[in-house]
Amino acid sequence: MACTRHTASRAPVQSEGTLTACSTLRQRVAVLAEMRCKGHTYFHPWLKWGGDRVIPEVVSLMEEDATRTERLITIALSPAYADKRVPEEMLNIVLVLLGYHSWASLRLERGCSQPEIAKYVTNAICKLVEK
Repeated sequence: MACTRHTASRAPVQSEGTLTACSTLRQRVAVLAEMRCKGHTYFHPWLKWGGDRVIPEVVSLMEEDATRTERLITIALSPAYADKRVPEEMLNIVLVLLGYHSWASLRLERGCSQPEIAKYVTNAICKLVEK
């Protein structure tokens, strides 16, 4: 557990303050997409073979990450929902777009670069939210 926590403490920062410093929906979503790409890259060695399902310490870290990600999505999308709660269906689809498996598919199977992935995900989320 100590080793896992130590490794996690070195992961790229995913800060709420970084998102709230952005004034537009697109800026917030772009920053969030970049944060998630960096996090997926960092944790890829544990996630590529399912460590998030079989190693209790990694399971715990990923559960914490899921809670944090939902909070970050809510902050990122707040300009579009003006103090209203982000609809559950929107939250769920954004979680899929920002998730590890989407990242892995684009990065490893399609050969997309990190900036491309962040751009594609940002564009997709913004189009969904702005409709």
